[in-house]
Amino acid sequence: MAKITMIAVALLGFISLVVIRVEAWKKLKCWGQHTGWAYEGIGAGQAYHLNRHHVKCRDYGTLKRAKLEKRKMPLFKDQIRYAYLCCNYNTQNVTTSHQSLSVSLMSVANTQHDIYKLEEISHMKCPIAFAITGFQLVVEFKLHVPYARYHWQCVKTFDLMTDSRTYPDIEPGMKRYVSELTKVEIFCNSNFYSVMSEIAVEANKKDKTFGYTTKCLYNWYKSEYFG
Repeated sequence: MAKITMIAVALLGFISLVVIRVEAWKKLKCWGQHTGWAYEGIGAGQAYHLNRHHVKCRDYGTLKRAKLEKRKMPLFKDQIRYAYLCCNYNTQNVTTSHQSLSVSLMSVANTQHDIYKLEEISHMKCPIAFAITGFQLVVEFKLHVPYARYHWQCVKTFDLMTDSRTYPDIEPGMKRYVSELTKVEIFCNSNFYSVMSEIAVEANKKDKTFGYTTKCLYNWYKSEYFG
C-alpha cells in the first residue's frame, strides 16, 4: 500500500510539472524589435553616432540578444540600426536606471571613429534580481569633442536566479570604425529561463580584438525541467 501511495504521489508530481510547464509557455513569449535606420557617420562610421539608437524592450521585457546591422540597399549603405530580441520573462513593472562615467570619444589620431574607447564606459550591470531591458549611448559635445556615457535600464524579475554563465563574442582584426560592430553580438543562450544582467566591451587595441561579454542569470530548476 505504501508503495502504491509513493507511486501516486510521484505521478501527481509529474502531472503538476507538466501543467506548470504548459501554463508557463502560454504566458511567456519572445519577440523581435529594432531601432530606426540612421546615418553611421563619415568613413566606415563614427562611434558617437550610436547615440541615435535606443535599444529598449517594450512591455517590461528582458533583453535576450542585440546586434548592429548595416543596411544593404546601395543608396542607404551608410545606415545602421540595432536588431534585438526581447522576452517577457516573469518580470514586474519595476525598473531602475543607471549610467556610466563620461569619457571623450576622441582618439589619439584625432578622429571620432574609435569604438575601442567604448571599453571605458560600457560595463552595464543590473542590481540583484534585475535584468537589462534597454541601453543607449548618450553623447554631448564639449568644445567640438564628443563625450559619451552609457545609460541603461533594468527590470525586476520575480524568480530567484540561482546560477550564472558568461557568453563572449570577441573577434580579432577589428578596426576602430562603427561598422565593425556588425561582426559581434550581445547575447544570452537560447534557454528561455535566462536573463541578461551585465554587458561589457572586451577590447585590446594592440591586438585588435574587440567584442562583448554578457553575464546571464538563470533559474536552474526551471532551466532543467522547462527549458
